[in-house]
Amino acid sequence: MTRNLVLVAALLALLTSGTPLRKVAAANADWSDIEGQFKQGFRPGKSSRAEREGALKQVARSKDGRGVKLLMSATSSQRKHTDDLFEAWEEGMAEWQEKTSRMESQREEAMRKHRERYEKKGEPVPPFIVNLASEEGRWLGAPPKRPGQMVSAHAQLMRQYDEANAERRLLRQVRMGAARILKDIEGEEFDRAVGELVRAAEKGKGLERAEMIATLGFVRGEAVTKALEEQTQERDPLLVEAALEALGRQNTVRGKEILLGFLGHEDWQLRSASLEGLVFYRDPEVIEALLAQAEKEEGVVRRRIFQTMSSIVSEPVKAIVMAWQSWWPANKADVLARWERVPREPGPVWDDPPKLPILTESNDGGTSFYGIETDSKHIIFVADVSGSMARQEDDPADQPAKIDVCRDELKRALRGLSAVDEDERGAATFNIVLFSTDVLVFKEGRMVVATAANKDKAFKWIDEHVQPQMQTNIYDAIEQAFNVISGSSDRKNRQSGADTMFLMTDGAPSRGKFVRPDVILQEVNRLNQTRGITIHTIGVGKNHNKPFLERLAAENGGQYLAR
Repeated sequence: MTRNLVLVAALLALLTSGTPLRKVAAANADWSDIEGQFKQGFRPGKSSRAEREGALKQVARSKDGRGVKLLMSATSSQRKHTDDLFEAWEEGMAEWQEKTSRMESQREEAMRKHRERYEKKGEPVPPFIVNLASEEGRWLGAPPKRPGQMVSAHAQLMRQYDEANAERRLLRQVRMGAARILKDIEGEEFDRAVGELVRAAEKGKGLERAEMIATLGFVRGEAVTKALEEQTQERDPLLVEAALEALGRQNTVRGKEILLGFLGHEDWQLRSASLEGLVFYRDPEVIEALLAQAEKEEGVVRRRIFQTMSSIVSEPVKAIVMAWQSWWPANKADVLARWERVPREPGPVWDDPPKLPILTESNDGGTSFYGIETDSKHIIFVADVSGSMARQEDDPADQPAKIDVCRDELKRALRGLSAVDEDERGAATFNIVLFSTDVLVFKEGRMVVATAANKDKAFKWIDEHVQPQMQTNIYDAIEQAFNVISGSSDRKNRQSGADTMFLMTDGAPSRGKFVRPDVILQEVNRLNQTRGITIHTIGVGKNHNKPFLERLAAENGGQYLAR
């Protein structure tokens, strides 16, 4: 009886004096309002994006752990809405490309008949026919017949794409909103909310699950580190890579230990994947471990080790073991002092590390293309054969046509590859993608071993097909190259594909699925997200889009060169 009276008195005291229970009740009432407004405002396909963005911000600002569960419940509906928009856009784009290709064929047939008519008469072909056959168009691939209609249709498709892409960004904001809530809460509330995020990362499959795993990297805590360590044992390499990168971003001692363990793994692909996480560590121990491993490696893993070290120290150093063995002892003190001057806060790293080019040389069984050297043994060449390549630069009497230089450079690069040159992935391989109005591939769907017989076939193919034609379809060529490199992200295809791409062009995008440079950059980054292909770019002549090619190379670990 006495004990009950004491409890009642204590409750009355709480209600009348410090009011913690009142605060709890008020907080619950506030949360109930926020939750109700979110469910009302965040309805993909029904509410506007502005309404959903507002609802998302309100939950994120609440700093309430219950918001994590709420946001995780919203990801599936937002993803479905996003996927539906992209599916509709892709159907429309495929239809547009089919119509454009059909109209292009009709135009070419008409031009052929015109040429034959004049040739039969023994008369010279009028300049306007020659120009139509060789010069780059100005109408996004539409022939003169109905160009306005096709341009209008393409513009509408790009508005659809922009809308779908905005929804894709919002999907990421939903996930990052959960991470931001966890940044500001503590104790049991934090533990419960982390549990919700971890459970979400254990569901689903493929890219959807990999994105959730990546979100864990922005969250502190031993429970998260343990969950990520468990994810590194998955069979899907996409999930393992996401977990290894997240461990690095989380920036813990245990994460570093796990990543250094993977650096010595017997599977070269897992050694390579560990670099995605180690790049986040400003730590001399990591640099020295990477340098020691570089001495044992060859091929793609060694190149990526050098790139990782350059990113960590924010200095492009020649990708040679001896160069690093000299550079690191001489510059270690300066690097450490720089890190101390700009200290990094403890906890997860929210900014991405810089991507610096791999400064390789071709004296290790590799080759070069237009002066960019590489020691890669698995290369795909993407070359512009549009109409403008028929012209010489500057004085025609002094210089060969750009198309002739392209032919010579392709052959020279292939001669630098040999089937006897091997790395951890086997004999050297190559493929070639040519682009003008359309895209042409030397060998569809696969890389080709660099035997003497295969190179001879490639030389004949180059002589036959490296001819100037029409417009500049850069994006479709890159997309086709990625399809050749690897049709999917599974381990078998990733192991058999290229690790380096050279892109050469003398102009700017004027034809294809995408012609806006900002969109091409974004889509290439998305394509390359799970493949890690080094992309080098060469701009020939005065009319190439230098800022676009510079960014394309910089964002994909390559070098840009103007010729």
